[in-house]
Amino acid sequence: MRSTVLLLAPICSRAFAPARRIKTTPRLAAVPAAAPAAAVVKSAAGAGLACAAVGFVSAHAAVSYSYGLAIAWHARAALRSATTPVAVRVLLAYGLKVTAYQALRDREKHYRAAVLPLFRALEKDTKCPFTRTTHKIPLVAGVAVLLALYAAPIRFLANAPQPRVSVFAGAVAAAALTVQTVADAQKFAAKRRAPDRPCTTGLWRVSRHVNYAADVVLHGAVAAAAVLSAPSIMTALLAVLAPLMMVNIVLSATESLDGRQRLAYRDDAFEAYVAATPRLFF
Repeated sequence: MRSTVLLLAPICSRAFAPARRIKTTPRLAAVPAAAPAAAVVKSAAGAGLACAAVGFVSAHAAVSYSYGLAIAWHARAALRSATTPVAVRVLLAYGLKVTAYQALRDREKHYRAAVLPLFRALEKDTKCPFTRTTHKIPLVAGVAVLLALYAAPIRFLANAPQPRVSVFAGAVAAAALTVQTVADAQKFAAKRRAPDRPCTTGLWRVSRHVNYAADVVLHGAVAAAAVLSAPSIMTALLAVLAPLMMVNIVLSATESLDGRQRLAYRDDAFEAYVAATPRLFF
């Protein structure tokens, strides 16, 4: 971890340099100082590694839980020195919601029956990198780096030079989070009524993967706002890495899920639903 700090600290030094305090009227408090670059990088690396380390025990936990926990961790840390906290508060709520919803899904028998065997099969396959502890290192390391990188856009949004950028990102992210939460609740209820059928009502009539569509909007807004808040081209590139990688993962997941659904729901009703409903937006 020390080598990671030494490598990233020069890149982030301008972005996370302590903010100087400004003179204010007696009614206004001083602007809080931003955290030093080395401390931010160390916190980000620690959060990424801590959240991804569960991959040594369970691939499912690494993929399903570490993402939401890391975003919540980064957001909570950034709020301690935030001058523009609007978007960061939304991301904190998003991370907690993702984690809580995953825990709720894991309690459902039909979900465990459909998803968990896939991960168990991977872990029993001798050719799979999940099999032995040493072979799990690439998985844990990759997830840890991705999760650590998400600290950059969150930190930039927490101390945006233009507060309106943070407010805009927060509004878009809040709208996406609301849509996703409603869609998740609708699907959860539908699966309890009919575990062997897809959810095609409510917001799912607008998009076959409305929850993923909301993810694309949220991460896109974070990436755009972080670029506008970054102090240099290098830090802007650093800021967009994790959100754009998340968008790519979501887009790949929709294609994979489409294939599995076509195998699971082989009837005219589902084919008509697919033909009439866009995968994401159109």
